[in-house]
Amino acid sequence: PIDKYLYSSEDHIKSGALLACGIVNCGVRNECDPALALLSDYVLHSSNIMRIGAIVGLGLAYAGSNREAVLSLLAPVFTDSKSTMEVISMAGLASGMIAVGSCNPDVTASIMQTLMEKSEADLKDTYARFLPLGLGLCHLGRQEAVEAIIAALEVVPEPFRSMAVTMVEVCAYAGTGRVCFISEIL
Repeated sequence: PIDKYLYSSEDHIKSGALLACGIVNCGVRNECDPALALLSDYVLHSSNIMRIGAIVGLGLAYAGSNREAVLSLLAPVFTDSKSTMEVISMAGLASGMIAVGSCNPDVTASIMQTLMEKSEADLKDTYARFLPLGLGLCHLGRQEAVEAIIAALEVVPEPFRSMAVTMVEVCAYAGTGRVCFISEIL
């Protein structure tokens, strides 16, 4: 029943259908890759709401897969001049969900470069906080592997830097049993 909404003339409804496609395909492995086939056409769509539906849909459909084909499809979003901070941040979150716990160097580089290039005004955007979350998810449970990232985040202006460092550290030590470290950052 989702496909009828894909033909809607209203972008918000169509975007919701794209997101639903990702939700329905979450955890499903199919050699035809229906989610990738359908959603890939909308990642760089002219409408930002359509982009967001497709990007988050891909993030959900391929969460934990670390699929290079999906990550390379999301990579141009970070540098596209038509991408708003909301779209870029959702791409960061989706990339983090796809590469969760893998320390994927391409995802790390894309998000870090975006954080370093954005202005203070951009980093004050409500959606900007999803970039460090994507970075943290990429390094979920990897503990000391985030030390270089924490050092690199020093160039990001405050107060965003503190939040980003905390987000990355919390994700890196989540579920590790390192209670002392977690109590230190609290």
